[in-house]
Parts: sequence; C-alpha cells; structure tokens
Amino acid sequence: MFPIELPPLRERPEDIRLLVHHFAMDYATRMHKRITAISEEFMTALVRHSWPRNIRELQNFVERSVILSTGAVLSGSLPNPVAR
Repeated sequence: MFPIELPPLRERPEDIRLLVHHFAMDYATRMHKRITAISEEFMTALVRHSWPRNIRELQNFVERSVILSTGAVLSGSLPNPVAR
C-alpha cells in the first residue's frame, strides 16, 4: 500500500461533476435504473456543497439519490448547504 495525499474535495470543485456523473451512472446500471442525465440545478448544488467527509460522503449521497430516483433525469433532494 502506498499513501497518496490528495487535497480535500472542497478544494477541487472541478472534480465533483465528473465524480457525480461516474457514481450516478454506475449506481444506475447496478440498480437497473434508466437515468440518462443529471439536472443542472442538482449538479450545481452538489458542486457548491463543501463535502466535509470528502468523496465517500458524495458517493453515498449520489447512491441514495439514485435509489430514490423515479425518472430519467437525476435530481433528488439537495444536500444541506454548507458554506465554502
């Protein structure tokens, strides 16, 4: 095992869109959900959130959103805002 130092997710907001898309499509495939897009309002809220528990928190949030989704566009409830 090699330790890899990465800055916290809140310092890399440009990575959030890619991670959300990856997690959403992966979970949609696993759960046989027909998600084809992510709403811009939802994505913007996810990018603005500070993700204090980092990528694992984002991943869990997206998984829960996919589970609760009912349509082709992933939206769902937004995370509680945390100021940056």
